[in-house]
Amino acid sequence: MNVYDGQRIVGMLRARGLAETDDIAAADLIILNTCAVREKASNKVFSELGRIRDRKKTDALFGIVGCVAKEEEANAFRRIPELNFVLGPQSYHKLPEILDNPDARLLNVDLSGLEKFDALFTPALAAGVGAGIAPGDGFRKSNQQNDSDALINEPTPRGAQESATATPAARAGVNPLAYIPIQEGCNHCCTYCIVPYTRGRELSRPFADVMRDVRAAADAGAIEICFLGQNVNGYKFAPSRLPPHRGPLATGCVAWGGHEGRDATEQIFTLADIIREIARIDSVKRIRFTSSYPTEMSDDLIALFGTEPKLLPFLNMPIQSGSPDVLTRMNRPYSLDLYLDIVNKLKAARPDIQISSDFIVGFPGETDAEFQQTLDIIRRVRYINSYSFKYSPRPHTAAATMPNQVPENVKRARLKILDDALTEINREFNESCVGRVLPCLIEGADKTGKHLLARTPYMQQAIVNCPPSWGGASPEATGGSSRSNTNSKDSPPSPASRPLPPKRGENLSLILITSANKCSLRGEIAD
Repeated sequence: MNVYDGQRIVGMLRARGLAETDDIAAADLIILNTCAVREKASNKVFSELGRIRDRKKTDALFGIVGCVAKEEEANAFRRIPELNFVLGPQSYHKLPEILDNPDARLLNVDLSGLEKFDALFTPALAAGVGAGIAPGDGFRKSNQQNDSDALINEPTPRGAQESATATPAARAGVNPLAYIPIQEGCNHCCTYCIVPYTRGRELSRPFADVMRDVRAAADAGAIEICFLGQNVNGYKFAPSRLPPHRGPLATGCVAWGGHEGRDATEQIFTLADIIREIARIDSVKRIRFTSSYPTEMSDDLIALFGTEPKLLPFLNMPIQSGSPDVLTRMNRPYSLDLYLDIVNKLKAARPDIQISSDFIVGFPGETDAEFQQTLDIIRRVRYINSYSFKYSPRPHTAAATMPNQVPENVKRARLKILDDALTEINREFNESCVGRVLPCLIEGADKTGKHLLARTPYMQQAIVNCPPSWGGASPEATGGSSRSNTNSKDSPPSPASRPLPPKRGENLSLILITSANKCSLRGEIAD
């Protein structure tokens, strides 16, 4: 979701004529797009704000948007008095107000609705074209406007669902992947989670609005659609419950996903309805969604994995812990038997499906035996990817005041054991892919210009030698390494030496996997 928010912010500012700069000291506007899932990430925001304050020019505007803004509210101004704006995750569309009135202080952390989606919609923004962001990116002065902007995206905390790094294709103005949020907030109220406070209660976007965004993205060249939500498979929208201020239902909604013989105003649209509808768009080749809550995995949605080939054979379905007692303390109302039954149903529907998860170690009261139960479930399900955290107490959560808080050194040791077990499973799965030919999404070129970066149907990164037919320079001409770390200080090759970005129809390619390690695959174009 932070990636989507960052894309919208960048697109909104570009639409006002702003241009990027890598030099904070030259910027007129600096934004931190923030996450509050973990205490460490939240603390880093204010450390970074202090550094920005010392480096920026005197009249530059700066502030924070996102979940930390909601968590801190007016306290952010007390901690950093020089801040110009503090905007919550549903209020960042108000940024132009600070540009129009730079002497004002802007505080808006309202979570009452979905206004930002309407306020920011344009076909280009819906597609996310050219709106990728990476840590350290910014805006320089443009010819169209005297204002400029420097955007810093907070480094993605461990466990983020998507990389905050823009693909080279996106940065070149071609984006084969579009993130489409369909739902925000969460009603589950896990005892460790700050999301219901920072993002609010669950709100599902109107079905017609989702389809509008999907069609705009597809028209702009996106061939993979990723639906987003804190509880994405809990999406439910009834047209008859459309808020009065939104006016009449968008034209065409009756035809979108309605079941034959039923009045569209009585239809409760679900994620399965959305997937079935967009699968009819010929140019959309891959569909996925994140993140899923186990009890929201309906049989209808599970069955789609077996009947809709465009739906990727990969699902992030966090279990958090393998201990029934820990799950109870977390207020995760499902049993291990129910979770495993869902996994078995998914594998029956799509035998090649792979599962990823989130894990929290060192939750208050977690014993050695309960931690061992988590290791047991990891080995039983064999997750090919995971996002694992040490428990971090967050304000406004019940777990923060629970007794028997686990010592930091114990949490650290358990996380190491957990990560080692998950890494080994990940390595084994990656190595099992060697020799296979997989249809991969070509995201663009790496910074060296020698390789293409591709994504398999299981969300593994594949590093592929760039064929001359794509316009890439030879390895001898480009030199350098294959790293794609956005924080690298190495000078990138000149634009003339980089491969041309993929064109429509070239973004999906068959890749022969030639080698693998714990983190990524290597391959070559097979078609």
